[in-house]
Amino acid sequence: MLRKARAYCGLIGVRREVKEYWKIVPGGEARLEEIRWDISIPEDICTFNTEAFWLVLPNHYKTINKAELESALHAIEHALLTVIPKWINCDPNDIKGAYTTECPKSGGNPIIFIFDKYPGGIGLARSCFQRIHDMLRDCIRLIETCKCKEETGCPSCIQTSRCERQNKNLNKKLALKILKEVTPNSL
Repeated sequence: MLRKARAYCGLIGVRREVKEYWKIVPGGEARLEEIRWDISIPEDICTFNTEAFWLVLPNHYKTINKAELESALHAIEHALLTVIPKWINCDPNDIKGAYTTECPKSGGNPIIFIFDKYPGGIGLARSCFQRIHDMLRDCIRLIETCKCKEETGCPSCIQTSRCERQNKNLNKKLALKILKEVTPNSL
């Protein structure tokens, strides 16, 4: 049982959106160009149902500045995605995460979702849910034992090459505080 938080497992609907993309111009000096995407994608291509587990954090976290809370949720999502392959047999690209500071369906609570990237799911999120305590304790260890002093972390702790937000807005310190408050010390 988690302290102050609730964990759930089930089916969710996922909607993929393309808001922008990066154009990489090869040759000479590498240059990235950010381009807005204004073309709608057919609904049957960009949505699917899959298995997920999610952590519903207590409402009192909403008193934290929204940008700070978002950066902590982002860091916790990354930490979970980093430790999951240690606990279940999967490739890191088989799972994905998402978070929101206020989920209307949970009474406005902050939520972190971890889901299978395959329509219908393949059992990864369910396996994670069964090991949630161990994985959360591993997230704490990951952050605490990293030697970096950066608030935004480093590739050894909370930064990941798969981040669609280019590892912007990560708050390692607040993520660790929240993880310690919701994770039981022992079973």
